[in-house]
Amino acid sequence: MKFSKYIRTYFYQIQNIKRWDFEPSQTQVIISLTTVPSRIRWLKPTLISLLRQRPDVIELYLAKNPLKQDVPWEIPAWLTALSAVRIFWLDQDYGPASKFIPTIERHTGEDCAICVVDDDMIYPQDFLSNLLQAHRTYKKPAVFCTSGHKIWRNLDSNQPPLSEKMGKDPVRVGIIQGCGGYVLQPNYFDLAQLKAINTLPTDSAKQDDVWISGLLSQSHIPKFRVKVGKRSGTINTLTASIAGARVPPFNHVLAYFKDAWQNEELVD
Repeated sequence: MKFSKYIRTYFYQIQNIKRWDFEPSQTQVIISLTTVPSRIRWLKPTLISLLRQRPDVIELYLAKNPLKQDVPWEIPAWLTALSAVRIFWLDQDYGPASKFIPTIERHTGEDCAICVVDDDMIYPQDFLSNLLQAHRTYKKPAVFCTSGHKIWRNLDSNQPPLSEKMGKDPVRVGIIQGCGGYVLQPNYFDLAQLKAINTLPTDSAKQDDVWISGLLSQSHIPKFRVKVGKRSGTINTLTASIAGARVPPFNHVLAYFKDAWQNEELVD
């Protein structure tokens, strides 16, 4: 698996990304993501897959002083040459939540769709179009994701409920996952509540998927998983945290929202 990710990443790294670049004309469909200094040089595969989706613009949010300052920022020349990718520097680092908090704040009051993604995936060709179709077809406030799951009623996250317990897509979920991407609108949130993620203990503050999912449940905004093609990981996924180490902070944030989760999001 690791070898295939290296090969896949290398194939994209040698591509001329400018061939997929374009001039943004509006900001009604925005793809938003963040990364850290040690991962930015491997961002090209993800960005190529996102440029192929033809959003109106891609917004990349970078913290001036990252909470985890592993290496200095070195922005690749190929990245700064892209017209379709706009880089925004943040005074406040929200960790993984930097992929949605500043975007939502920047576009508050606008009638736009924000597609939130991770920095270590190659997204399938039908990814954005399928999410937008679901978003535009549903006439009420809702969030649509391509990867998500329900929550055990006892709030135990050691093993998320299997898909067979969920039913066929589109299906209601409790947790939306940035690895698969999701579409939302900025007017779904209270900014002060969003930013309160930085008041959590350090490890819990990294659980951005649970945090945004809990706030949506608290506001009674449903979340649905829709079917798209298969995504692939890149070399950046090799540095991800061990899943087992993430269980306690994951459970901590689940419990933080224990009164918010909706019955349709839970399973026994």
